[in-house]
Amino acid sequence: MRMRPLPVLTAALVATLIRLPADGAIAARIERTTAAGIDVIVYPMGGVRDVVTLRGSLPAGEAQSPENPVLAILAGRMLDQGTEQHDKYAIAGMLESVGASISYRVGTQTLEVNARCLRQDIPLVIGLIAEQLRAPAFDAEEFAKVQKQYAGNLERALEDTNFRAADAFSRAVFPAGHPNRGLPPEELLTSASRSCRTAVSSSSGGRPRLG
Repeated sequence: MRMRPLPVLTAALVATLIRLPADGAIAARIERTTAAGIDVIVYPMGGVRDVVTLRGSLPAGEAQSPENPVLAILAGRMLDQGTEQHDKYAIAGMLESVGASISYRVGTQTLEVNARCLRQDIPLVIGLIAEQLRAPAFDAEEFAKVQKQYAGNLERALEDTNFRAADAFSRAVFPAGHPNRGLPPEELLTSASRSCRTAVSSSSGGRPRLG
């Protein structure tokens, strides 16, 4: 799986939402610029001051590894498990000390980044996001835990009738090859079991690095 570099990240920085103005008022207050190749949309909002929410996305979803969508899922789940510079406990400590948070979610088309912090801590949080995206550790022990956790969650989901119905519906509605057509859970479990750390992290000459 080859994930594109950080500069393709599309980010939106907005202050904490208290009440939503009319659409015209929203458009008038939006500021948009490009920073180091990143499309940045900033929207200041009333209410709590100096609290910032960051939402970003880049094309690193399941569709980017059609031969094995689980690779993208496992890679995304490894991003907050430590980097080449800091282990996950050090990063958690830095975030906790300033009341900030960072999380990742792998979708069909994109990898989503969500963060929240005080305005004064933006450099720290964005620096940690860049570090996690550019130099994840992909530690063997942590990978084994993430792999086992994913398989366990999927096995439990198979016992949920709502999950089974939604899964069957997606494959009935969308034709083979469509990005919204999900793979059968049984295939995902098989893919998860045969996904190795090297395959997940081989996005840059075999090094455990994204970007």
